[in-house]
Amino acid sequence: MLQQGNAYFVQHYRLVFRAGLIELAISTVLAAVAAFGMSKLGQNAGQVSKRSVWFAVLRSDRPSGQVPWVHVHLKSGADFWGFVGYYSAEMPQIDRELSLVGPDLQFREKGDGDIKPLDDNWKSVIIAASEVEYLKVNYVPNT
Repeated sequence: MLQQGNAYFVQHYRLVFRAGLIELAISTVLAAVAAFGMSKLGQNAGQVSKRSVWFAVLRSDRPSGQVPWVHVHLKSGADFWGFVGYYSAEMPQIDRELSLVGPDLQFREKGDGDIKPLDDNWKSVIIAASEVEYLKVNYVPNT
């Protein structure tokens, strides 16, 4: 077909169209199989959202009548536990802050196995997001 050009097409147009239709059918089937596979594999891939993950987890996605109780593990190795007081989700992530409030504020120093309650004189702990290695969130009934 490349050497004879138009003359080949004129003599074998049915064959050319049939080959084109077969290629189109095969590519359509492969695309459909790939889309189906990607949709099945991607079901647990999470959600993409413009809102902050902090806002989603700590406010909008929490169960009704419950509040977030968080464990904050710092890059220094220290840990804090408490209820979420405030957080600054609208700021760039590196500049965000999180406040934990009582009752039952707790901490553990790096390398220390014991979780200790903070003195009742302490009402809040403010943590810079840049110091957070990870957050664990649990929802407990709002009492």
